[in-house]
Amino acid sequence: MRADDYSMFMSRNRFNLITKYMYLNHASAEHFDANGKLLDPYHKVRPLITLCKKTWLENWNIRQWNAIDEGKVAYSGTMCPVRIYDPDKPIKHGIKFFCGNNSLTRYYWGLEPYNGSGHRIVGEDDWDYLNLTFGERIVLYFASLCPAYAELFTDRFYTTPRAVELCFERHNTFLTGTMMTNKPGMPWAHLCNFDQLNSQRGFYTWAWEPKKNLWAIMWKDRNVVPLISNRYGVKPEFIERGGGGKYKTAKLKASNAPYGRYRFKTGRMVVLYNKYMGGTDLWDKMRMALFYSIEAVSHCHKWWQKCFWGIIDGALVNAFICWRSVDPKRRSHMRFLAAIHQALVNNDFDHTGTWGPKSLMAPEVSRRLARKSPGKHTYSPKNPIVMLPKVQSPGNVKHELVVMSKTKMWLNKIRRKEIKANAKANKRCVQCKLDGKPDSFTKWVCLGCGYIYLCNAKTKRKGNQDCFAKYHQSQKIHILQGQRELARQLELVD
Repeated sequence: MRADDYSMFMSRNRFNLITKYMYLNHASAEHFDANGKLLDPYHKVRPLITLCKKTWLENWNIRQWNAIDEGKVAYSGTMCPVRIYDPDKPIKHGIKFFCGNNSLTRYYWGLEPYNGSGHRIVGEDDWDYLNLTFGERIVLYFASLCPAYAELFTDRFYTTPRAVELCFERHNTFLTGTMMTNKPGMPWAHLCNFDQLNSQRGFYTWAWEPKKNLWAIMWKDRNVVPLISNRYGVKPEFIERGGGGKYKTAKLKASNAPYGRYRFKTGRMVVLYNKYMGGTDLWDKMRMALFYSIEAVSHCHKWWQKCFWGIIDGALVNAFICWRSVDPKRRSHMRFLAAIHQALVNNDFDHTGTWGPKSLMAPEVSRRLARKSPGKHTYSPKNPIVMLPKVQSPGNVKHELVVMSKTKMWLNKIRRKEIKANAKANKRCVQCKLDGKPDSFTKWVCLGCGYIYLCNAKTKRKGNQDCFAKYHQSQKIHILQGQRELARQLELVD
């Protein structure tokens, strides 16, 4: 059955080539034990998870500051064996993934899906599985992937004094994080007293365990927050907190807290924890951005399909971070995803075996293309889509008048069904509007100025005013003389 929304952009051969590699693994006998119980609930997407874990880790150098937290793929169906419910999170129902992210670039280098109760990490010792908490085992797993003397930041679900000690003993990594006061190993009862609960924000007490080199601090923010670290001490530093809005919220009015941006003293580990802990949350925000996420816009009845799209979204975010790290000027996430989508529907396959536009090619591939003549294109659409920025600069396109209804931008709008095929492309002349003249509608636009409507002196019925020349003289833009053929209107733009 023909689908016009796809066939106008992609050939059937290209569609079959993409769908050939999108296959979810079936449940074979190796995924069940002797009693018929399913051993791996992620068996349908396990090859993809294994590939991503290997690729993401090999193609990135884990740096000094890293955050460990959890992400979630939204799914509310009742037939998912690994679905969790967390009423305090924005996504209440979903599939949990434990993440290891770089705190500065947000790159997702560590992946571990949650298997439910009795979760066991591949290659884990029996002693760790039986004697350590689940949060401690996750921290030690990510610490084993990091180089020596890397720093990890975690929240209170993962952090314990024993986890901090084992991270340095086994893997020579440092750990800093908030924790619960019921965890043994530090004198929390002596650090937190009644006076601290009623003190002002910024007041803190601290303790030091010299044998294990553990620093603990009880810091008064809105509530009392305990932190522990084997890397940073409690050297006093200033931190800036508070809201800067115009109105005070009802919660702040009830608490009688000072309003606005203000500074107060705290320990060094608190300042660095607030700075480097949000790597996973920022990565998850990029993955679930509006109109960027495939998972957010796809409606799947099978939970493993939702998990599949969530991993694909994570791979796209990691690819954007790597692409941006090559050139710091590449800042637009939307431009990158638009180029990815263009590469997917592109039917042109060059002789080097590289799909997509030149901006996404590796430098060595671009150099080979410059030396060699282009090969024969196997599949070529009748009217390929040309991706253009909204406003073209005068340097890469010539200032010349063309008919708006003949431009590829107008034709692409018709193909995408943004406008009707019989829609009029006439608008009021910009120069006539500036001169205060009566309404003068024209179908001609200047290509170099970003499709600005200007009257054409050769076709103007009343008078011989050249709005094209007058407008560019007032704007002090040098008019590059060139041919006026319609065939050259957009082919000059890459």
